[in-house]
Amino acid sequence: MGPIWASGILLITAYAQQGTFSLQQARTMDRHLTTSFQIPPGSMTVFTMTTMLLTIAFYDRVFVPMARKFTGLERGITFLHRMGIGFGISILATLVAGFVEVKRKHAVALAPHSLTSIPNSTLPISAFWLVPQYALHGMAEAFMSIGHLEFFYDQAPESMRSTATALFWMAISIGNYASTLLVSLISNHMS
Repeated sequence: MGPIWASGILLITAYAQQGTFSLQQARTMDRHLTTSFQIPPGSMTVFTMTTMLLTIAFYDRVFVPMARKFTGLERGITFLHRMGIGFGISILATLVAGFVEVKRKHAVALAPHSLTSIPNSTLPISAFWLVPQYALHGMAEAFMSIGHLEFFYDQAPESMRSTATALFWMAISIGNYASTLLVSLISNHMS
């Protein structure tokens, strides 16, 4: 179970960036929904949670019954396949986040110097460019984390189920620490 446990750390490390780096990105971008209302940067994660809930409903109501017809498995696909799909979506989300950051930096380069030198100024690029990466991370989380937890609970012997569940939560905490370490290293390198 060790390698499967360690794989969860990678997903959580990428997922945790939404609370750090992606939040900083959103803070610098135009978040106006109307002329008088702008969405707070911390509320951008609503797109992750909404997508996660929709993905879970789609998975249970549509995907599993269809997959069951092809595979003959009660759960449609194995836990490892579900986790693999989550990893694939997570990689795609990270690539999208990288492309959006390139676009954001391009907007910084094109912005007048007077705008970029003002603390807390808003760049002329919509924060809604971040929605695809938030949504993809929500989909990845729906596949990977649930598959990860189900794997631990199902594959562990009866006497070790609570330990296996604790391993799942420990992977989440280590992934968050790894994300913090990455942000700190990059911040120190940039300054």
